Amino acid sequence: MINVGQGDCTFIRLPINEGNILIDTGGNMNYDIATNILIPYFKAISVTSIDYVFISHDDTDHSGALESLQANFKVKQVINTYSKDMTIGHIKVHMFKHSSSLTSNNDNSIVMKVTFPLFSVLFTGDASIELEKELLNKNYDLKADILKVGHHGSKSSTSAAFLNAVSPDIAMIGVGKNNLYGHPSDEVINRLERKGITILRTDNDGMFHIRYDKYSYYIIK
Repeated sequence: MINVGQGDCTFIRLPINEGNILIDTGGNMNYDIATNILIPYFKAISVTSIDYVFISHDDTDHSGALESLQANFKVKQVINTYSKDMTIGHIKVHMFKHSSSLTSNNDNSIVMKVTFPLFSVLFTGDASIELEKELLNKNYDLKADILKVGHHGSKSSTSAAFLNAVSPDIAMIGVGKNNLYGHPSDEVINRLERKGITILRTDNDGMFHIRYDKYSYYIIK
């Protein structure tokens, strides 16, 4: 998870040139995250192009850096609407179909599970408790080893019922230090801690990495 301040941005780098994937870009009205953070990082790790950029929804803190990224770096494909299952290299991407009847733009978020051979990650964008309820009512298989916590840890997301269904070992939170919204909420953090879930958050940990091999996955800060 790349530290873009108050926003979400997760980079998946697959081995043997299988693919480079970005899930959300972050965004800031006063600062070009693409040219100041993302592109320098990609160049530092010898990444010359992004195969897929998934945009959960069009809030600035999730998609605001996309235009500059496309203008200054090679981006092959952008996906910002529901699509059928995809296989990229050795991983599977599954999006959970939901209605567009909910009024909040946050509930237009793409909710998707990325499955690796040894573990899976659930990305939730800014999905609220209302969207979580819909997903639970559809009896989707939401179980995942790692949860990208909804809406930066806001109390409007990550209900107890949803967390029980996902049952993650690790929770990732993209959040800015001393942000104006009070994210993440104490309520959500306490809920995660009571379940013994390892919490990774960009305001405290900066950029963090989850690496994996044939046998295990592990955290590097």
